[in-house]
Amino acid sequence: MKVGERIDHYEVEAILHRGAMADLYRARDLRNGRIVALKVPRLGFGADPVLFDCYKREEALGRRLRHPHIVAYLDEGAKSRPYLVMEFLEGRDLRDLLRERGRFSYEEVRRWGAQVCDALAYLHGQGVIYHDCKPENLFLMREGTIKLLDLGLAAWPEAGLQWVNPEVSAGGRPLGTPAYVAPEVLRGVRTDPRSDLYSLGLVLYELLLGTLPFHGRRPEVVARKRRYWEPVPPRYHQPSFFPEMQEILLRALERDPERRYQTAEALALDLAAPERIALTPRAFAHDPPSRWRAWLRWAANALS
Repeated sequence: MKVGERIDHYEVEAILHRGAMADLYRARDLRNGRIVALKVPRLGFGADPVLFDCYKREEALGRRLRHPHIVAYLDEGAKSRPYLVMEFLEGRDLRDLLRERGRFSYEEVRRWGAQVCDALAYLHGQGVIYHDCKPENLFLMREGTIKLLDLGLAAWPEAGLQWVNPEVSAGGRPLGTPAYVAPEVLRGVRTDPRSDLYSLGLVLYELLLGTLPFHGRRPEVVARKRRYWEPVPPRYHQPSFFPEMQEILLRALERDPERRYQTAEALALDLAAPERIALTPRAFAHDPPSRWRAWLRWAANALS
């Protein structure tokens, strides 16, 4: 679509983003003058069938969910073609800001993290698992409020919205951004809400340090490290990093979901009052992870 084109009673005023799965436009509702965002999926000939699945689940969830930290979807009823109507947000996503600033303050990240936890707690209470927590999908409004974007990869088991192939789409792409997928999701488990808390832990780590705790030349190498390696402690990068925040991050990034934060509410409480956290030796760790221990874990898994 181009500027000036119309789709039903909406007129496109600007192109906001062109993505691999959908395009985003600013548009005006010709009925009342309201400015909205239109998300138009790329569903042309030869398109990956998973794109239509993403669109349908986002449409279904958008009709049901309402939360101050999740972008609002506007139910418009019958349409001449597939597209989503959402509230128009003014601000910038955290990926854009991260490129500009490099990292954020302890207070900012704690505040934003608590807001994301609030949204995740709401989703999990509705039986929905987000599966797409990353800086690009966290939008900072001008007044300082964070909003979650894009429900296209969410799982809603109670409503039957799960993926036939839990690991990849029809085009061979992982269902989720590889750098932010939890270890159990890499094994095909997409029904555990604690996966979202792991992904949020990665995001908080990156916002505070400007880097992720796992690195590799290829996505599959990074994914393998998340399954068998311990994350690099923040104090490896910053020796004076707050021990309370390191304790929070490393708990969120536990490979085993049973040792991770069990609820978004629990993570939010620690972000709100880190001084109350009981610190363990990992809060002061600064050495990189042991390759030998990672190899032993890999070998034990291969032999099991």
